[in-house]
Amino acid sequence: MVLGDSSGAKHPLFLVLKTTMVKTQQAKSENERLRHGFGKRVWKDTSAFIFPYSAKIYGNRTAWWNGYLTIDFLQFQFGERTPFCPPVLRLLDDFSGHWVPDAFKCV
Repeated sequence: MVLGDSSGAKHPLFLVLKTTMVKTQQAKSENERLRHGFGKRVWKDTSAFIFPYSAKIYGNRTAWWNGYLTIDFLQFQFGERTPFCPPVLRLLDDFSGHWVPDAFKCV
């Protein structure tokens, strides 16, 4: 997702890419915990884009946005805001996959 504002400022990228999934539950949980869903080999190439562009890159087998990613996106882009920051209008579509109970706490 690319995010910008009315002043022309561009914010860090938040990407979801398609990747193959591992067969064992242990490897899957390790990939999600340490490498945002990517395997060890793919993560080496993918992580090269994170630091220069201040991006967050996730992978799953469908490259589909879900509730967990909605929460992480909202915290990544808006989590550091204080009550003294200018107000922000956040528009998200009403696709049901995005809205999980914890996402409402972030909005």
